[in-house]
Amino acid sequence: MDNFPQLASWTENSVAGIKYYSGIGTYNKTFQFDNNSTSKDEKVYLYLGNLSKVGEVWLNDKPLGITWAKPYRFDITNVVKSGQNTLKVEVANVWSNRLTGDGITGEKFTSTNIKGNTIKNGDKTEPWAKVPLIESGLLGPVTIQTVKLVR
Repeated sequence: MDNFPQLASWTENSVAGIKYYSGIGTYNKTFQFDNNSTSKDEKVYLYLGNLSKVGEVWLNDKPLGITWAKPYRFDITNVVKSGQNTLKVEVANVWSNRLTGDGITGEKFTSTNIKGNTIKNGDKTEPWAKVPLIESGLLGPVTIQTVKLVR
């Protein structure tokens, strides 16, 4: 298990196993919240900022749902509590980053029936090692915002 001091794309990591990772990464965070300051005419939202590609979110072990498009937002009004809260975000990225990593490093982390090490890219064929990595992971910033309802 790796701990990251800040949110960043996995593809920016210097460790090849993270940089070229394809699969699901899990983020966990414990935070304090003062729910007593929220009135009945307000909603509380969790914003994930930016992520790539698909995220599934839990707050206090309750599923909030799956997101793959902006604004990556969840209504947490009835789930967030005063005091300590636990947030879990699972992010899944695309397979091509691992195939590119295998092409660059010569490793064989993927066991597939793909024949050859090239991919059709538009009207040309190029090796996986030349396919750009796709930004991956929870990029943030993750914020909680209280919104006053207008009636």
